[in-house]
Amino acid sequence: PVSNTTSFSALFDHLQFAQYPSDFTTDTFSILRTLLSHLLELLIEIGHDQNELHMNDNQQRLVQYLSVVIHFTRYTPEKCTLSESHYLHALCTLISHPKLTEDHTINNGNKLLIFILLQQLLTEKIFLTNTLTYEHDFKQQLPMCLIIVDHEDQELILYNRLFLFIYYNILKQFCQYSWLYSKELAPHKNMSWALKNVLPYVHLYPDACEQLSTICKIISRANRDNLTVDDQQSIIEFKKELYSLIYRFNDIRSSWSIILDLTRDMCDLQASHDERFQILTRRGLPVLTTIFLTIFTSYHDQTQTQISTIQNDLIYLLCLIANLLDTADIHIKKPQTNSTINMRNIVGTQWKEKMELVAKLLLLLNSYNSSEIRQRAFDLLKKVIVQLTIQDLTQVASHIKTTHEQAASQSHPQLGPYFPRRKQP
Repeated sequence: PVSNTTSFSALFDHLQFAQYPSDFTTDTFSILRTLLSHLLELLIEIGHDQNELHMNDNQQRLVQYLSVVIHFTRYTPEKCTLSESHYLHALCTLISHPKLTEDHTINNGNKLLIFILLQQLLTEKIFLTNTLTYEHDFKQQLPMCLIIVDHEDQELILYNRLFLFIYYNILKQFCQYSWLYSKELAPHKNMSWALKNVLPYVHLYPDACEQLSTICKIISRANRDNLTVDDQQSIIEFKKELYSLIYRFNDIRSSWSIILDLTRDMCDLQASHDERFQILTRRGLPVLTTIFLTIFTSYHDQTQTQISTIQNDLIYLLCLIANLLDTADIHIKKPQTNSTINMRNIVGTQWKEKMELVAKLLLLLNSYNSSEIRQRAFDLLKKVIVQLTIQDLTQVASHIKTTHEQAASQSHPQLGPYFPRRKQP
């Protein structure tokens, strides 16, 4: 069985096959090419014979054949052979067969193996280029490949953990090479499905979610050259949908790393008010505050090597939430409209986590935190305070008073609530 922490990237490290083994001889090369030639002729025959029993009677019928082809196409010259038009077309036609694209079960070894082969071949740029240039039907059909997920079925989870990594890795490579392909993939219904049904389950499909996240970053990158107005609008619409999806994940505490990573990529600290407005109107404040509270809990439990990453995450969130409140304030100060009332609700009744946030910000003011964290926490605290009701302000004042009284009554002041101390007798 495959553990949750297993990374499949190493399985497809093409650099380990950058050179032939040292014991290969001239005869070895000749035998290798001859065998590969016979194998590829069979590929063409299978492609011509799709309606026969090869595909329809057994989901494992091609497993042995594909395993051998994978073995014989690990090195660059052999991969380039498969990029020739007649072989490439035969392979793409085979992958597009309904028994592969419309059948997704753990027993379909044909589907898994042929996508492993495709992933291996795409490490060669000529294969990637020729596929996108000449195989139009294939590249259009690839995002329509049927995927079935059941987050309770352990066997299907293991199957998908590998298959989805390969599948989204292939789509990622197409997107990296072609902005046009990225633009066409962005509004695709299966892309939206993946963001709803795969991306939130990073604990089940970590490698697949990483590939999906990278695809999202590629699509939403607005700083590329020669973007048309239509291109820019496509990016804006995709980011709106992505914000809507990630801020509605059911279990934020298990998927917070993906949410934070995508938010940081799409909305840096110099982002416009319009960009921040998209976050505010899509439950951004409650979600980002929950992520902040989750990170805060583990802040003092990290090792020295991890603490830098945690601190950077905290600082980013402190700054981003402060920026969001600045944007909210601009909208609240506008003449009374439905938008103004809605924004007051967003930072008021809808933001239920703000009192817990205030308590954590007060703790971050302690001297054992870095000066930057203390300053960022203080800056944010000032902006949150003005959003509080009289009742909430009274509660905050009472909390501070009680804390100071407790500290003053101790003969040995505490360094902070998370520092170790001797047990009381």
